[in-house]
Amino acid sequence: MIKQVSIFLENRAGRVAEITEMLAGMGINLDAISIADTESYGILRIIVENPEQTCDFLRKRGVTATLTDVLDVTVRHEPGGLARILTIFADNSITIEYIYTSMSTKDGYASIIIRVEHPEEAEELLRAAGYTLG
Repeated sequence: MIKQVSIFLENRAGRVAEITEMLAGMGINLDAISIADTESYGILRIIVENPEQTCDFLRKRGVTATLTDVLDVTVRHEPGGLARILTIFADNSITIEYIYTSMSTKDGYASIIIRVEHPEEAEELLRAAGYTLG
């Protein structure tokens, strides 16, 4: 399990650019990124090397940010790679809240970020099935 930084933003043009510029200015590299929005606000989810420091950095600048536990699963980048993981969850009644992927692949593998209802149980099941987790 790893920590994800969740950033709550007003839904207005340029706000995501402001946040990413702020992070870049501090030398913070994004390993994964996702954004979900509603009419009035959005949630920017990021994976970074130092999530606690990143969260503190943002809070000190008036940005609402929290840490969330997520799974970082290494999966073969091929048809059915994700389906096998999701089948493990389905067979064990683990609810998925959301999924997004990392910014890169390596040697035919991708990193998938998954938020589930019972992360400890999900992590144990995936490790037992031979998956590598970050």
